[in-house]
Amino acid sequence: MLKEKDRAVRFVGMSRDVASVKARVRREHAVIRTLLDVLDDAAREVHGRVSGLPALRRAVWELYVVFDDHLAMEEALVLPLLKSVDAWGPVRAENMLTEHNEQRQMLLALVDDTECDQKDASALAEEAGWLVKALRKDIDAEDEALDVLNRTAGFVPGQSDG
Repeated sequence: MLKEKDRAVRFVGMSRDVASVKARVRREHAVIRTLLDVLDDAAREVHGRVSGLPALRRAVWELYVVFDDHLAMEEALVLPLLKSVDAWGPVRAENMLTEHNEQRQMLLALVDDTECDQKDASALAEEAGWLVKALRKDIDAEDEALDVLNRTAGFVPGQSDG
């Protein structure tokens, strides 16, 4: 795995204003949701049938590549904004890193399980289905939480005075 500094280098020169970062995160979330749908479909096809394993493996790898890049982008672009948003920013940033590390571990475990042939097709399908649900829930919560970044731009949703 790349070190945090090495990951951040990929995003040098990219726009770091709040609106651009939020838009990028939401665009990438849309792509990830599509990949989660593909993985979910592949998992349903596999249940009890080994013939569907190649499609499941492909879906897992596609999600892994895109999701890992997405996490690196968030750590390079969202994390600095989050740290400076308010007094709770550093705590939110630490929570984000913890969640990202947990997500990486879960996804890597599924990658390993699909590649090592240690589990039967039904177990892999269940594991993939569980991961899909967990990541969808996390992404939905993250989309809602993005509004906290507006505070860095001096705007808080629903606030009508200075």
